[in-house]
Amino acid sequence: MNELLIINSVLLFIFVSFYLSFTFSQELSRRDTFYGIYLEEQFKCNPVLKNISKRFKFESTLIFLITSLITIVYINIQKAAHNPLVIILPMIIQLISYFSVYIKAFKKVKAFKSVHQAASKPHSKTVIDTEFINEKNSLKKLFMYLYITPLLVTVGLMLYTFYNYSSLPNKIPTHWNYLGQADTWSVKSYGSVFFPSIMQLCILILLAVVTIGTFTSRIKLNTNTLEKSKSNALKYLRGIALSIYLIALSLVVTFCSITLAVLHGTNVSSLYTFTSLLGPIIGVVLMLYTFIKYGDGSASKNKSSNTYSPEDDDKYWLWGFIYKNPNDPAVMVQKRYGLGWTLNIGNKSGKVILIILLLFILGSLVMPLFFNYP
Repeated sequence: MNELLIINSVLLFIFVSFYLSFTFSQELSRRDTFYGIYLEEQFKCNPVLKNISKRFKFESTLIFLITSLITIVYINIQKAAHNPLVIILPMIIQLISYFSVYIKAFKKVKAFKSVHQAASKPHSKTVIDTEFINEKNSLKKLFMYLYITPLLVTVGLMLYTFYNYSSLPNKIPTHWNYLGQADTWSVKSYGSVFFPSIMQLCILILLAVVTIGTFTSRIKLNTNTLEKSKSNALKYLRGIALSIYLIALSLVVTFCSITLAVLHGTNVSSLYTFTSLLGPIIGVVLMLYTFIKYGDGSASKNKSSNTYSPEDDDKYWLWGFIYKNPNDPAVMVQKRYGLGWTLNIGNKSGKVILIILLLFILGSLVMPLFFNYP
């Protein structure tokens, strides 16, 4: 298959994924929120809010079409597929543009709520279901054990790499094209050799923390249909955790292929391309199915309509998607905008995880700069 065709296909897949995840995140959000603002569902029928949503979707679609078209046309005309900046820069522009149109919608909804004085959640008594908590803890332990295998594989590969480091040639492959063929070589160094393994370990730990964190987050249940509500909630948590775990496994296979290619000075196995695309796709599809089947899209009908928890208060949310509440011991809470959970950066544990995440991102960007290229 033509390399340029593969590049176009991968780029189009990434751009479409960005577009869908940003443009339709509201459809995957909690039923009691609207573009990051707590708002009872009855208000969503208001023509003003409908126009805000339509405008948001129109602007995000425009961003997608313009940036994607310009990028793909430029790459095909200039044959600049091997320039990382040509690919990364449009992604950054898209993310910033999507964020700007979201903030505009967020402010408009916030102003609407202020003018119309939309009702706030009343405080209510909380009933703790210990049986439900125990079942969540059982699932948490199960996934903790499941993550042991990929962690052992990762650590084992790092030890194998260290053992073979001295026997490696002076020049090693550090980049492969979309066909898995080595197209960039660098001088052997600990950074260039261990970078894939370190990346693999960091990403795996982060995904494990997120997966385990889903079972420690608060879940609202409806006491009127308690058993059905608990069943749906547990299926929802299990499905989300499994989807993240599948993505983690695919990343392990991908990075293992890269590390072995570095050690043996060969092309990356075709398994790399296959798993790097298929694994995340299966994980995302499973995540969406779980949400539609058991999440706020349907399971919220089995949730109590008069329950209250700290994350229901607008004052603890920055831009509607960053949760900061120092008085809340929860490390992770359900997102207001989009699918999944987010960190509580107000408490110590959340801050530590955030710092580790930022250091990992910074390290992954800076570390390749220290590679020595011939």
